[in-house]
Amino acid sequence: MSSPSLDRLSFFVALAALPASSGCTWLGTLEAGGVTSPTGREGRSGVAVEARGAFGDDHVLPGVGMNAKVTRDVVSVGPAVEMTFLFAERSSPVEPFVTAGVTPVGFGSADGRFTTSVLSPRMRGGAYFPFGSMNVGGRTLRGPTAIVVSGFAEYDLRASGPKSEAFVGGTVGFGYFFQIF
Repeated sequence: MSSPSLDRLSFFVALAALPASSGCTWLGTLEAGGVTSPTGREGRSGVAVEARGAFGDDHVLPGVGMNAKVTRDVVSVGPAVEMTFLFAERSSPVEPFVTAGVTPVGFGSADGRFTTSVLSPRMRGGAYFPFGSMNVGGRTLRGPTAIVVSGFAEYDLRASGPKSEAFVGGTVGFGYFFQIF
């Protein structure tokens, strides 16, 4: 059972989505989990936090996000530009996805030195588990909420500071997932 304030927020988001054409998807998530560098170097395991939003047709959604990681020896934060590809049919209870993106510029520290990252590539895959639906203005909206489970790989392409390195991780989160049909 959802709270009255969540129901009101869902209603207003759904109402704003109505002018959009049928067959579009809106999503937004907040996720957290673990991250590590596969190099095995000490001080490279920690926490990843991600937020993202995307809007598009049934299966291809351009979007933006914000990625952060904090380990004992590495701290990094930066915006992301992404393209998300959804693979399931509308009636599926699971919505697998793959996201390809890049962090245009990132800032942080590694081994006690300030770092800047430029054009760092990132891949992500996982699944949305949308639940609930709403009927607003004669249209059915799948969602409005979803559990998100994903894994990611990124290459922190540093322009300054210690040499560039790869990171992998997994996250779990919560978000809004609307499919209008």
